[in-house]
Amino acid sequence: MALPESLQGKLALWRGKARVFREQGELFTPDSWIAVLLGQNVQPTSFDPLTGGLPLGEATRFMAHIREMIGKTAEAMPTHEDFIAQHCAAPMFRQA
Repeated sequence: MALPESLQGKLALWRGKARVFREQGELFTPDSWIAVLLGQNVQPTSFDPLTGGLPLGEATRFMAHIREMIGKTAEAMPTHEDFIAQHCAAPMFRQA
């Protein structure tokens, strides 16, 4: 199946400078596009030049903060097993 032109454009933009363009009314957010593209191992060949506008120290602190918030969020969440037991487990079935 041939890729639609709109998707070809998105892929070219991502592969070139790691940019994501969101059209009005589009279902996927930029974060979703990035997750899907990286999850499919579609790697950009360069970086967005706008990222150079942030001083390295500030970028490093920002990324450390994000890493910390993700870690705290993950620690606060139940384990997969606990979540399934609480929300998805089938009721116990007793034989007569």
